[in-house]
Amino acid sequence: MNKALQAILGDKPYDLGKQIEAALIAVDGLRAETGDLREQVRRLEAENARLLTDNELLRNVVESERAERRHHHSLANELVTRLDVVRTTIDSIIRAAEKEAHRKRLAPTDEQQQELINATKFLESISLKEEPS
Repeated sequence: MNKALQAILGDKPYDLGKQIEAALIAVDGLRAETGDLREQVRRLEAENARLLTDNELLRNVVESERAERRHHHSLANELVTRLDVVRTTIDSIIRAAEKEAHRKRLAPTDEQQQELINATKFLESISLKEEPS
């Protein structure tokens, strides 16, 4: 019960005129409160509509960012795969170059072979000259 109504009715509960006056005051108070509550409901509904719109916008942004992240992840995977192919190719080239260098170190070049022949001939000519002694 309204405090104003209780104050009026508290002293003389049988005075009908005062009860009606208190009831009218209480009804006016309820009408004012109802108007305030309607305004508050209107503001809350407007705020709710704005928040729903913001929520939908943010959901769309999040989904867009997820799609972009998936796309970048896919590109990164493709790049890693291609870099792995490049690494494998470079490793193969390096191994082949090392084998070739090793083979060249073991096999004498034409120039080295010619020097070896010349040295052998020189040694033979020296040893032939020393034998008659």
